Amino acid sequence: MVQKGWIALICLLMIMISACQPTPGEPFVVRKDYDAMLEQAGIHAAEKEAEAPQPQSPKKPSLAEQLGVPKENYVFFSEELSGRLTIRADAPAECPDVVEVPVVQVVKSGFSQEQVYRLFDHLYPDTLPFDLLNGSQSKEDVERTILQYKMILADGSYAQQGLTEAMCSEIIAHWEKTLTEMPENTSGYGHSDGSFSQRKDGDGAVFNSLEVSTSSNHSADFGKKTIRNLSVMTPNDESPASQKKDRCYVRYLYYDAQGRLAERYKMENAVRITAEHAVPEECLSVSLSEAEAFCTAFLQDVGGGSFSLGVAFLSEDAESGKHAYRLYYSRNLNNVPVFPNMRLGTGDSEFAEPWSHEYICFVVDESGIIYINWQNPIAVRQTIAENAELLPFDEIKAVFEKMICTEYTAFVQHWYGEDGRADIWIDRIYLCLVRVRIPNEDAGLLVPAWVFEGNSIAESSDGLVYYDVKPGTAYSEPGEPFPLLIVNAVDGSIIDLYKGF
Repeated sequence: MVQKGWIALICLLMIMISACQPTPGEPFVVRKDYDAMLEQAGIHAAEKEAEAPQPQSPKKPSLAEQLGVPKENYVFFSEELSGRLTIRADAPAECPDVVEVPVVQVVKSGFSQEQVYRLFDHLYPDTLPFDLLNGSQSKEDVERTILQYKMILADGSYAQQGLTEAMCSEIIAHWEKTLTEMPENTSGYGHSDGSFSQRKDGDGAVFNSLEVSTSSNHSADFGKKTIRNLSVMTPNDESPASQKKDRCYVRYLYYDAQGRLAERYKMENAVRITAEHAVPEECLSVSLSEAEAFCTAFLQDVGGGSFSLGVAFLSEDAESGKHAYRLYYSRNLNNVPVFPNMRLGTGDSEFAEPWSHEYICFVVDESGIIYINWQNPIAVRQTIAENAELLPFDEIKAVFEKMICTEYTAFVQHWYGEDGRADIWIDRIYLCLVRVRIPNEDAGLLVPAWVFEGNSIAESSDGLVYYDVKPGTAYSEPGEPFPLLIVNAVDGSIIDLYKGF
């Protein structure tokens, strides 16, 4: 598997510099040194630009026209394993509105202090929240916490918060002990201006961090008033240990006066918003375009690149019947979107990607943005090719039709037994930039790839049901659509999103 990945990367670079290859009668030598290949590719590109005449070129056809992407939906259906495995695809093949697609080398990035000041001002324009990393709760706050838990213990409402009578009693005892040990001059948390504090983890890695809240006493205020929390963690420039860790995020949580979080809007009840599935007017007073405007304004204020909406969902709180938008954004490079990651993390094997794919998610309801989770930003190191040579869509779909059946037939047979079954449906197909590994480097290549995205459900021989199954993963509840297969648009190889080759 690893050897196959390196071969795919070498083929990728050969194709990217194909305009500079020797004439057919001359032998082509594959360079074994990866850095030398990158350098040579750049030299060849520069030589070609300097030597070639520059006549006025006619207008190039769109990328979709170049690749022969059909205007109608791509439809595919297959039954394998005597009907125990069904695979369906019915979706348009989405292509960026460009004439060329780059290949770009990227590295792991972070959030600068300047960016954090800007997002802090955006989220807290009229008030300074409490700095939870410096100071401690005041005696008054601790007394409020004790009173709060005594009240819910007395009226029996502790069960609504997932607590037992014994747990309440233990919490009260803890805070009463804390109160007796507190110095008389304990003044509580001060206010933050958005400046970083430095935190060291158990391995000695130093991170720049921010933990702020509009409440100095979450326990006492929860369920009584709105609370807005912001957490930021990003590697410290002078700590190589922190830069090697997969830990970089901005998280914003809004608790309403009933103590409800954005998590109440489950993907189990979500519907992807498309031209065919628009948002009913009775669901939300805020339109999708208004929700997008909130998120775009935030991203523009923070800076750090160009972004666009990748996928939008309408989600329902089953308990209250209220709705919210769950919006996933993607970074754009040369007007081409980077893969819009909707699921956190990578594989945990020794061959896993050196860091997780960038993840940008917002939840917006009628009160505005109530949830932000932005993890693992990237930065461009260099552009390897401005205009990669891509395979026609007919060749891509041929690879898909062969490999989707091959991979999932073996998967179902291995994991779900002779009587197990699985259904796979693909309802989105799109071309974007997907990161693959660079050997022996903490960097990656963003290469053009076709993503075949959807969901799946499987039932094992003993009757257990699993959702969104694919080799290596399965869930007990349905979630966001995910890539069932990714085909490298340059060489037709299959990309494992978690391993990066």
